[in-house]
Amino acid sequence: MNLLLKSLLLPLAAGLVLTTAGHAADPAAGAGPNKGKLVGQPPNQAEVLIAADGSLTVTFLDEGNKPAAPGSRTVTVFAQLDAGRQPVEMVARDNAFVSAAPLPKPEGYVLVVQTRASADAKPSNVRLTYAMHTCGGCKLPEYACTCTEH
Repeated sequence: MNLLLKSLLLPLAAGLVLTTAGHAADPAAGAGPNKGKLVGQPPNQAEVLIAADGSLTVTFLDEGNKPAAPGSRTVTVFAQLDAGRQPVEMVARDNAFVSAAPLPKPEGYVLVVQTRASADAKPSNVRLTYAMHTCGGCKLPEYACTCTEH
């Protein structure tokens, strides 16, 4: 093989290896017990779950990844739409916070999920893209993807 061809193929092959390696699931990131997005850190870790109908549920978890009573913890959610930032009304229900209405359509915008240990505590903010298609790498909904390149 001539030198010019080798010099062209080497970067291409390296790029393919990096692309494939970057799409591996990151086991450290993990998914929630219901295959949702984990946000925050224990003891205030929560799972963000978006149902097929667009309803949003945020559930705080105990050390065993089981639903925990929210207690004084709070959740605030905003949809970053083209028309501006729109609050998503969240209602306390059982051991979770549930959106009062389905998320606005179409998908593709950023959701800001803000959790607090108490009303006056420093917030923990997470941004995720509302995208329900299944990730080819980790097989989770795209908003909850655990692949390393996301």
